[in-house]
Amino acid sequence: MLSALNQTHDDRYTPDSYTKLANSLNAFYEITQIDVLFYSFTGVLVYRGDIITDNKVVQKTLDPEHFGKSIIFPIILNNQVWGFTMCSSAKSSNHRIQVSKEYLSNLFNSHFANRQDLTAQVLEPLTDEQLTNEQLTKINYLSTLLQLKSSANNVLPIATAEDPQVRTSTEKFEAIRSIKEATNYICENLTSQLTLSTVAEHVFLSPSYLSRIFKKYMDINFINYINQQKIAHAQRELILSRKPINLISNIAGFSQTSYFTKIFKKITGTTPSKYRKENAAISRIYTIHHTLDWPENASVFDVSKTFFTKQNLDYYYESANGYLYVNSIGDLTDANEKSGWIFTVDGRQPTNSADLISTKGVSVVQWMYVDFR
Repeated sequence: MLSALNQTHDDRYTPDSYTKLANSLNAFYEITQIDVLFYSFTGVLVYRGDIITDNKVVQKTLDPEHFGKSIIFPIILNNQVWGFTMCSSAKSSNHRIQVSKEYLSNLFNSHFANRQDLTAQVLEPLTDEQLTNEQLTKINYLSTLLQLKSSANNVLPIATAEDPQVRTSTEKFEAIRSIKEATNYICENLTSQLTLSTVAEHVFLSPSYLSRIFKKYMDINFINYINQQKIAHAQRELILSRKPINLISNIAGFSQTSYFTKIFKKITGTTPSKYRKENAAISRIYTIHHTLDWPENASVFDVSKTFFTKQNLDYYYESANGYLYVNSIGDLTDANEKSGWIFTVDGRQPTNSADLISTKGVSVVQWMYVDFR
C-alpha cells in the first residue's frame, strides 16, 4: 500500500524507542475515545500499545477497510516529513478535529521538550475525501527525498525511558482545558437537561474520564456541580420573577417538577414556594460560578472581589468585631440597616463572614441585596 514500507528500516528506531509514544497515544484514546495510530516513515507502526514493524501487519492495519474512515495528520520533525497519525473520524466535527490536532501537537512536542535542536509540528489534517493511495505515495516519496537531503543525525528516535513529568504536565494541561470547556458549557446551557454524558460528548471525552478529572481538579462531584448551578439559576428566577414554579423547573432543565423540588430542598433546606416567600425582599442578585480560575486556597471574599472587578462593579467593605461586612456593591449600598448585602454559598446563607469561608468544594456563590424591613 505505501512505498515507505519498502524502505530499509533505520536500526535506531527500535520497538522499545516508541514505548513513550504508545503510552501517550493510549492516554489520547482514553481521554477522547478516538481510535488513533502513528506510522513513522522508517516503517514503524504504533497502535493500541503495540509496536509493529512487520510489513504485512502494518499494511493491513493501515488499510481503510480495517481502520475505517479516518483523518490523517502529517507529522513534521525539523522540517522533515517524519510520519503521520491516523485518527478515526467517527462523529467528527470541525471542533473535534481541531481539538485532536491541538492535543496531538502537545503530545509530540512533549517528546522533544528536552531537545533544543528538535521541533515537532502537526500539519492540518487530510480526510478520506482528500486522501487517496496515490497521494499517500507522493507523501512517502517526498519524505524519502527530504531524508536524502538531511543529515542522518537530524532525526532522532523517541527516548526509550518514560518521562512521567512531561506526560503528567501534558495530561494536566489537556484536563484543565477540557474542564474549562465543560464548565463554560454548563453555565451557558443551564436551561438544558445537562447530564454527564451530554457534557462529555460536547468536550469529546468519555463520561468516566470527565467525571474523574472534574472531581480531581474542581474538588466537586460533577452531578452535584450541575445541580448547584441549576438551583442557583432557579433561585434567581423564583426571587426576581413571578413565573410559576413548574415553568421555573422547566427553565432550569428539569423534566419533572417533583424532582426539581426534591433537589431544591436538598440544596437550600426549603421548598421552592417557601423560598420565594421568604426571599421576596431581595431585589438584586449576582451569581459567581465556580471555575478553574478560582485560586487554590481562596476565600469566598477573594473570588467575589475578582468577580466584582471583572464586572466593573465598585464595592466597599468594612470589618467590625472580626466580621467582614460588604456594605456596597455597584449602585446599591446599605441604608441605615434598612437594607444591605448578604451572600449564600451553594444555596445557603453561612454564619461566618465571606473572608473566613474557603472555596474548597464550593460550586456557586451568590450576593443578594435585601430590604430588611
